[in-house]
Amino acid sequence: MNNASDLLCALYRRRIKVGAENGTLRVRAPKDALLQEDLGSLCALRSEIIELLEQMDFSSDAPLRSRTNDCAQPLTPLQMYTWKYSTEEAGGLSARSVHSTMRIIGRLDTGLLRASLDTIVWRHESLRTTIVVVDGVPLQKFDAACKYEWSDIDMSGLPPMNLEGELARLIEDFVRVKITLSVGPLFSVRIFRLSDCEHVLVFALDHMITDGASIGILIKEVWTLYGQAKRGLRFSLPTPTLQFGDYAAWLQRTYGAWLQQHAPYWTERLTCAPRIEIPVCDNLARAADPIGAQLEISLGDVLSSRLREIARRERTPLPIVALSIYLAVMSHWCNQRDLVVLFVTDGRWRMELRDVVGYVAHELYLRIGIGKEDTFLDLLAKSRLEFYAAYEHLNFGRIYELAPEYKTEIWFNWLPAQGAQLIADCHLDKGGNKLTVVPFVQSVALPMKFIPLFYDGGSAINVMFNYHPDRLTPNAVRCFANNLRLFAEEFVQNPLCRIDAASIKREMQAGI
Repeated sequence: MNNASDLLCALYRRRIKVGAENGTLRVRAPKDALLQEDLGSLCALRSEIIELLEQMDFSSDAPLRSRTNDCAQPLTPLQMYTWKYSTEEAGGLSARSVHSTMRIIGRLDTGLLRASLDTIVWRHESLRTTIVVVDGVPLQKFDAACKYEWSDIDMSGLPPMNLEGELARLIEDFVRVKITLSVGPLFSVRIFRLSDCEHVLVFALDHMITDGASIGILIKEVWTLYGQAKRGLRFSLPTPTLQFGDYAAWLQRTYGAWLQQHAPYWTERLTCAPRIEIPVCDNLARAADPIGAQLEISLGDVLSSRLREIARRERTPLPIVALSIYLAVMSHWCNQRDLVVLFVTDGRWRMELRDVVGYVAHELYLRIGIGKEDTFLDLLAKSRLEFYAAYEHLNFGRIYELAPEYKTEIWFNWLPAQGAQLIADCHLDKGGNKLTVVPFVQSVALPMKFIPLFYDGGSAINVMFNYHPDRLTPNAVRCFANNLRLFAEEFVQNPLCRIDAASIKREMQAGI
């Protein structure tokens, strides 16, 4: 075997499990399955195997390490899934599927802004990444040069009545541009000058190199550096502990150990799991290049406060409370009691990953059943237990490899606190400028019909529904949103009410 990970993978497929305890390897194998050559390989790679197994112990204090070379690195499992979709559906082209738009009120020094961005691109190698194919295998290559696309467009001469409409058109054209993954750049910036005291800044990134938490990191760092420059200070940010390439290399190195320790859990949870599809609306024209539409709602201060109180009383994280409400509504929409939901986490489960820019986020597959007699508190308890169990077996996107045929269209996103604060605080004072931050949207990153984005806006819990308008009508999405609010109100009034007794089912059927 070439390395410890390959050996552990091969042994696992033969139902041979290897563990480490106090520096000693422990092997469990079916009768006559362990061969003499296996023992030789285990002895030869003993130190490397123990190190791998220790790194997969999430309770361990052993840090993730920087890689020792700057060579091209393998794609992570989620990057591989996204790459396959891009190459199969669009011939190697990809849309700028994640973007963040900021309206900047105040005098902006675009020279200082660009210098700040240069520093950010130099700090994060993911922003200098292209996807190359070597001997049929896609790899991510990190360019040493700070190459990214920058465009500065002056719109101040347009009539005020035409300005906003033309701005919206130019932004949409910008984010819809197709990019060749092997050429790049996968990070692009456009600044629109509306007047001397008003600009709109747009970051556009391919999903191969970013996620929601990364957008928050970028915005925070750019305006921190810009504020320093405006005050005449030198650029100063803590040196990143890890780069995304280090994380990708770690995932490859630990694959064999992960298979042994955690694959059995996921195999058991997804065995005989239903393939869940969200019902679509009939007779909608299919767009060749669909751009996602959005609908945003707020649960309001009073209702959100009561949901927070329930979370405290039941000792349950607020996202799990929101997830349970969402699943109750989704169960009726899909007419399914055995639900599998992809709970999207930011993936920053270790301190070393906290400030990494890249596609670190991944999904936890939660399988939750809703019984006919279940109350909301019953569902809340099931969701909490399932989440904690799944978190003990983080899959890092490897379900696509472990069970490639499995599919569910139910997604749940809870925006991390850092990103939520950027959305909620629309008057950030950075370097003498007031910023209005418009949350990022995913347009065509993956073939998903319906993706909710929940976030705590401070006083109220808000939800942004991203959906494909060629699959769902605005009325259907509004109906779902209204049912979500309705069920939350019924729950806080009577947490012991049976889910089947809620008025949600009649309303959902009427709306769809």
